[in-house]
Amino acid sequence: MTCNNCTNIQNCIDCLSGTYCIACLQGYYPQSGSCSACPSQCLQCNSTTCLACNVGYYLSSTFACSPCSSNCSICTQLSQCQSCDVGYFLNQSLASNQCQPCNLVGSPCLTCNDTICYSCLDSYYLSSGACVMCATSISSCSQCNSASNCTLCYGGYFLASPTHCVSCSNMTGCLDCANSSACLLCASGYYLQSGSCSPCA
Repeated sequence: MTCNNCTNIQNCIDCLSGTYCIACLQGYYPQSGSCSACPSQCLQCNSTTCLACNVGYYLSSTFACSPCSSNCSICTQLSQCQSCDVGYFLNQSLASNQCQPCNLVGSPCLTCNDTICYSCLDSYYLSSGACVMCATSISSCSQCNSASNCTLCYGGYFLASPTHCVSCSNMTGCLDCANSSACLLCASGYYLQSGSCSPCA
């Protein structure tokens, strides 16, 4: 038994020979040995009908892909959202299951419900269902996972410990550094040499 090389047929994943395709990538369907494109926003189809739509669209009664309501990623019809885009939550108390922004609960949430956050944007950490800015708890901290564990400091600072960001300016002429003895970028009038900034002649 030999394996057929289907790569010569565009968008084909299975074929009877090198010239006759029987299965295509998502968004395409086999037709007369080649792959034809499904209608706009259709994820899966045959030669006559769309069977499934891309994220953010639903299959209408006419088998066309129609857009979900604003900020809705998965829906069964325009007024029935099942899942929202990142940064929004599904408010099931509303008749149309509308997606509302997470910042309605007072924090920069990525995922949430109507009262608490589940995950936060960069530069924030989750604390008791709310998002708290890292730099509020740890000075000059850019990213963290708790009030006592910084993982990245702002530019111009290095992480000396999980709770301490230290300024690179403690090293003469240094603008950015990896640690207290390894400068990465020097100010104007200095040049970088072996992790230190030396004044130009």
